[in-house]
Amino acid sequence: MRPGIISSFVRHPVAPNLAMAVMILAGIWALSQLTRQILPTFELSVVRVTVNWPGASAEDVQLAVTQPLEDQLRGQDALKSLRSTSREGLSEISLEFVEDADMGQALDEVKQQVAQVRNLPPTVEEPVVTLLARNEPVARLVLTGADLSALRPLVRGFERELRGLGLARIEIEGLPEEEIAIQIDSRRLGELQLSLQDVSQRVREFSTDIPAGSVGRADAARQLRSLDQARSVDDFLALPLLADEQGRLLTLADVAQIERRARADEPLLFVNGRPAAELQVLRAETEDAIDVAERLLAWVERTRLTLPAGMELLVYDEPWRQVDERIDLMVENAVGGLVLVAIALFVFLNGRVAFWVAVGIPVSVMAGLMALKLFGGSLNMISLFAMVMALGIVVDDAIVVGEEAMTRYQAGAKPLEAAEQAAYRMLGPVMAASLTTVAAFVPLMTIGGAGGTILFAIPLIMICVVLASLAECFLVLPGHLRHSLEASSRKPPSRWRLKFDTAWERFRCGPFRAAVQAAVRERGTTLALAVGGLVVAIGLVAGGRLEFTLFPQPDNSSLQTLIRFAAGTPQARVADFASDARAALAAVEAEAGERLVELDVTRLGVDARGNRGSNLASMRVQLVPQAERSLANADIIRRWRALTPTPGGLESFVILNTTGGPHGNDIELNITGTDPEALKAASEMTMQALRGIAGVSGVRDDMAWGKEQLIFSLSPSGEALGLTADALGAQLRAAFQGELVQVFQDRGDSVEVRVLVSDPERDRLATLDTLPIRLPSGETTPLSDVATLDYRRGFESLRRNGGELSVQISADVDERLNNNNAVRELLAADVLPAVTALDGVNGYNFGGDAESQQETLGDVGTALPLALLLIYIILAWVFQSYLWPLAVLSIVPFGLVGALFGHWLLGVDLTLMSIFGLFGLIGIVINDSIILVSVFRELTARGLSVAEAAAEAVVRRSRAVILTSITTVFGVMPVLFDGDLQAQFLRPLVTSLAFGLLFATFLVLFLLPALLAMLGARRGGLSRLRDWLLTPAVDGRA
Repeated sequence: MRPGIISSFVRHPVAPNLAMAVMILAGIWALSQLTRQILPTFELSVVRVTVNWPGASAEDVQLAVTQPLEDQLRGQDALKSLRSTSREGLSEISLEFVEDADMGQALDEVKQQVAQVRNLPPTVEEPVVTLLARNEPVARLVLTGADLSALRPLVRGFERELRGLGLARIEIEGLPEEEIAIQIDSRRLGELQLSLQDVSQRVREFSTDIPAGSVGRADAARQLRSLDQARSVDDFLALPLLADEQGRLLTLADVAQIERRARADEPLLFVNGRPAAELQVLRAETEDAIDVAERLLAWVERTRLTLPAGMELLVYDEPWRQVDERIDLMVENAVGGLVLVAIALFVFLNGRVAFWVAVGIPVSVMAGLMALKLFGGSLNMISLFAMVMALGIVVDDAIVVGEEAMTRYQAGAKPLEAAEQAAYRMLGPVMAASLTTVAAFVPLMTIGGAGGTILFAIPLIMICVVLASLAECFLVLPGHLRHSLEASSRKPPSRWRLKFDTAWERFRCGPFRAAVQAAVRERGTTLALAVGGLVVAIGLVAGGRLEFTLFPQPDNSSLQTLIRFAAGTPQARVADFASDARAALAAVEAEAGERLVELDVTRLGVDARGNRGSNLASMRVQLVPQAERSLANADIIRRWRALTPTPGGLESFVILNTTGGPHGNDIELNITGTDPEALKAASEMTMQALRGIAGVSGVRDDMAWGKEQLIFSLSPSGEALGLTADALGAQLRAAFQGELVQVFQDRGDSVEVRVLVSDPERDRLATLDTLPIRLPSGETTPLSDVATLDYRRGFESLRRNGGELSVQISADVDERLNNNNAVRELLAADVLPAVTALDGVNGYNFGGDAESQQETLGDVGTALPLALLLIYIILAWVFQSYLWPLAVLSIVPFGLVGALFGHWLLGVDLTLMSIFGLFGLIGIVINDSIILVSVFRELTARGLSVAEAAAEAVVRRSRAVILTSITTVFGVMPVLFDGDLQAQFLRPLVTSLAFGLLFATFLVLFLLPALLAMLGARRGGLSRLRDWLLTPAVDGRA
């Protein structure tokens, strides 16, 4: 009896079942605790600084606010990039830090640095510093009706109800922020000898709640306070202003028009052409997406029964359904893969042995789920696929042990001896194989960027499941193999089993042995054929037949449009175009003869990037799921754009395909320089070139022309009258921007109170000539007497990248017609040299997909040598040799041939997922090779020649090699042939595994023995040379 834990488990009657039960129960508990979400949780290492400066132009904001803050923040520790945007009235600075930075400390340091900036304009608001958080959306609700005013109280009530259900993260759109506008005619102000600042001060004095302390402590203490805060139009109309010449008290009602209304340029929302308000429900990091959605939908069903007539509550943009569908997809693929694996096992192995080998798969996966929970993981598309990927890989260890036990039992060993000896015999090779698989995946954990962060779950789960499989293989499986073989000994094998085993032995010892011996005998030819295949595969990549895309982007069921008119265009004109665009989309649907659109959401006054202005709009179109329509998103976009009219003043109408994925835009080009107008010219030149490239659409830049600017300055007469530029600016700002008097809360809404010149005056340029300006003497004079006005065209926004002024050009690429890298190469060769030659342009760089690709591939370039080094160290330890590991590793480059050919045959681009598949392939190929090399060395030690041992090792282990390959391919095959669009995201990884492994199987069976024979011969020569060098000389002769 062998001492040790393996023998204890083999001989114990219940220990294997108890261990299996513990692993299953641990997995069940983990399943109940793991949150379900779309993508793995990851932190955004970005701090944002936001500063409001109402009324300031983009140029002023950049010069007076953005640049001083950038200069102060540029020296932050662990800072990766610094970007800023200056637009009308707003400065935004984004600081991205390296992935391992302490973001709490970084946030505090940024706040300290911002507080040290003392030279900001006095009228700017307090800078706001925030750490960006990633809140995953669950669904959007829209309430539609005939009147927006009727929607407001309902939406606020809905918000309170949803928060009461525990849905704390809710964002509301479509309810314009409101103000109480106190409008006074400038002539009336002149008659009263008042300025807007005087009126504002009066309102502040009379509209306020004043706490005055406590009184009557000796009797019964009471709090003393006033409640004079005006909160309605009538309250403000009744406020006293001054006494007229007859002593009569004038109120605001006598001199002003007061109304409660939406603030200027507030966005408006329309759903299917009707006014609407939207509530977006987001998931907290610790919340389960499906649990949140179920509570939300139950509330929606109850609420719809209580809605007033004419109102409708709709649900759209539901990412949680993708979570649910992808879980179902992965479960279906897992079950399908498990069935195929089980069939393969039952074909090649004894029925009972095959059963217990197959049982090890779910047991190992359940143990892996427990490890996933302990490491803070979640159930998402990536982790679920890693489980599917593990189905075929984790069974390899069990197949090797099970096949060895069967071989020993068929050779005459008793069931206990066969199971025990198989476990001990395969302990070293299987341990080495598992460690090399872990070594292949560990370096993938070092890949940075958003892609590496999201795909981190794949190596994590693979490592956890492989280690769990190792424990199951030697603690649980041998005991079950013993009982299975004992049961088999009492019952003769079936006729089918006898026929198959006989046929297999005839094939293995006949044609297969002859083929292997021929490969070993003609090893030079065998190696030449393999090298030729490798050269052809490399040629597919070098010749451009195989393109690289960082992430595949399957279609989502939604489209996004960006609408931009010339700055200053009235919102009504933009609304008319949005209606025309909706009509064009309806024409596309009618032309197709099928339902394409579920609903459309139009936002007036704001684009999809958050920029605001009366000239902007955006549309989000929720399409019918792809499986229920024949037209692809790209086809809908092309027809929609063709049928939409182009009115005068329209600067851009861009339709985007809202694909999923962690990377940026397909094409994202940043051009830097010193002159904004030169950058705009460079942008126009580049965008014109992009529009002429096949497959490129959605071309846009972020440097739109802004409103025409009027530059005012004091005239000599104004200076002579004692007026200052600051005083003049304050009066103009009060007249046209409005003097903010106070802000109060009203049923969840923040309402501003502003005193300003009447709308008829503010809306006409002629007002500038007659606007009364208060002089230091107290008299008034027209603006034209004290100031001059010059005209200039400015920009809507100005962006800086790394401290340099920049413009970003973005575009989408249809993967069916072109490739991101090919488009970038074309730009770099044919367009950008002329662009960078322009005066005022410094250079360019590619961001978005290109930036992520460069960072990720750089990490992959480090991860691959690290993986090979770790594998070499493990193999050198196992084989106790520096040379034999090279025989195993020499198979690795040839294993890539099948993966590359598979991508080419299926028309699939190489992606980051393909690379992950290649790393998994390396581990699997090496696992098979380890077993063969171990048997080869045993046979040579028994006296067989190198050529005979190489062929015999392959013949002996052929069933295990073929079976491990078949089970791995079968495990992932359902994903490869799944027609679901979301499964296409995983297709490159599966292609690498399936095709690479099919080709690698032939390499292991035919090329590896040839290499072993070649290496064995060379090793014999090296050994003789070493012995000759180390033998002492006798009589002067060696």
